[in-house]
Formats: sequence, structure tokens, C-alpha cells
Amino acid sequence: ILDCREDSNSKNLSFLVRQNKKVVAVVPLISQYIYGDKDHDEFANYDTPVPLCAIKNDNLDISRGGVFKSIVEYIEELQSQHNIKKAKFFIDPLINSDVYNHFDDFNLLPFNFCTDIKTTTILDLTIGKDKVLRQMRKGHKADVKSVFRDGGFRVDIFDKDNPSTYEESMGIFQNIHFIDSGRKTRTDASWHDTYDWLKQGFGFLVLIWHEEMQKYVAGAWFMVYKKKAYYGSYATIDTYLLNGKIGYAVQWGAM
Repeated sequence: ILDCREDSNSKNLSFLVRQNKKVVAVVPLISQYIYGDKDHDEFANYDTPVPLCAIKNDNLDISRGGVFKSIVEYIEELQSQHNIKKAKFFIDPLINSDVYNHFDDFNLLPFNFCTDIKTTTILDLTIGKDKVLRQMRKGHKADVKSVFRDGGFRVDIFDKDNPSTYEESMGIFQNIHFIDSGRKTRTDASWHDTYDWLKQGFGFLVLIWHEEMQKYVAGAWFMVYKKKAYYGSYATIDTYLLNGKIGYAVQWGAM
């Protein structure tokens, strides 16, 4: 992760919390320059917030002291030591589903943090994508069906069982990402790290082949953990940005 932004002065301040010599919490914590303000740092994960700490299910004392209180107090200590001006965290949708029942407990005001919970779309694919599609609004359903009815696209999936070579999979996505952004946003090392995750089974890559152009025109990277998939990044060649079909091909191809 620290390799993704060479110019951000990233520091790994992550830590563990132990009780009776057993790990009860893992706290990912990365500091970096605030964009446009190199005199101050923030807790963030380059373009996104840092995932909120992972606490063992039998230690879900989120707002009532205990483990969580110790974590916040130590984060405040690090904030003071490292000239941190801003901190932002998010609840990772890959966490154990049991934790969702405790969202009401994520009240950080007693610890001088402002809570601004944002939701995301989490789909249960165990019901099958046909049933997922039936539950969508009528317009979205029609758009998705038109993609696969009209053709013109081929969905290729690269994962640990079909990693191909770097040049034939992740390297293609890296190039599409560069074209889409108009600049190099990540180091080559971080792209190769992502490819290693793919080969280890911690993610999969979706590439969309355009039959008429005879080349890949879009792609998306998804992280996988314990049978849950989490969107990582997406890119498409500028020529096709106005063609919404590519987005549907990526999303439903991934599912």
C-alpha cells in the first residue's frame, strides 16, 4: 500500500491490541501528506479513508470503553506525535456480517471524532444473479439485458485459476488505467503487488474486450476475502466513456 504513492511521504503506523497476550484488535493506520499541504499529514489510504479497526466479535464494546477506547486514545497519541491534521475511517464491507448488527454502536462523539456514516451497495450473490436482476429497477434491468443481447463485448476474468501473465492481464489494466486518468497514479511495484494478490486468490480482474476494435477497452479489480468481493478500482479508455454499456458489462461480468 505504501508503494502506491511515492510522493505522499506515507508511514505505516498500524498496530495490534492485546489482552492477556492474545490479539483482540488489528488497527490499520497510514499517515501521508495532505494533498496540497505538505506541512501537515492525515490518516488516510491515499485516495480513500483507512478501514476502521477490526475487533474480535467477543470484544464488540465499541462505544462503551474497553478495547475501542484504548484504540482511539492511542490514535490520538499518534495524531499528536506525527502532526496529523485530519483523520478519516470507513467501515469495511468485508468485515464479518455479525458486526453489522452493531452499527448503532459506532458513535465516536465521546472520543472527539465526528461520525459520518456513508452506505455502500452490498449484494447477496448467493441468490443468483438472475434474481438480483429481477430486483433491480425497470430501466436498469433493460440496460443490463441490452448489453448481453446486443453483444459486441467479451468478458474475460483473471484469477488464481487463470492468472495469465502480467503483460496479458494486470499489465493491460494498468495501461487502461493510465489512459483513463491521463497520468501515472501508482508505482509499477504496486501494480505487481496487486497481480501477486490475484495469483494468491485475494482478488480477480475483469477485462472487457471490444469485438469491433479488437482490443480491451475497460477493466475492474475486485478484492476477495472469505467469499466476499469488494470493488477496488475501475478504468475505461476515454473513447468509450459515453457508452454506458461498458459499465454494465464490467459489473455483471464480475458477478
